[in-house]
Amino acid sequence: MLLSSAVFLMFTTGATFFWVGDLSEAVEPRYADYLWRPWPFLDGHQTLIGVVSVVGLVVAGSALGAARRAGRMRAPLLAQVVVLALFAAWLGLGYRVMTAGVIGANIGGGGVWLLTPVFALATFGVVVTLAIRASRRT
Repeated sequence: MLLSSAVFLMFTTGATFFWVGDLSEAVEPRYADYLWRPWPFLDGHQTLIGVVSVVGLVVAGSALGAARRAGRMRAPLLAQVVVLALFAAWLGLGYRVMTAGVIGANIGGGGVWLLTPVFALATFGVVVTLAIRASRRT
């Protein structure tokens, strides 16, 4: 279940990256202002990353769902994976915003920069709380 969970989290970031798409403003790229220039590999292989991520997300999600139905995965662990997946989705969205021409160099990029630590701490708190509650039940 750990492998399925890790694959699910990794592909959540990639699928979000693909689904959000390029957020750059409609200006000529050489005139665009960037907070952080996109990594050329990710920029050049968006469709491949998206297809692999969506397929991997569906397969890993199906494996997690089947494990839960079969009783091999407890509900608190699945809840922790979902909370971590939400943070992984935020990272995919954040990458798109921070690497977008014009918007990423302004308020969007700054918002991602400032909110990511807050969301990371909140995610950590929820995951730890779920773990503590699950340990008290057993």
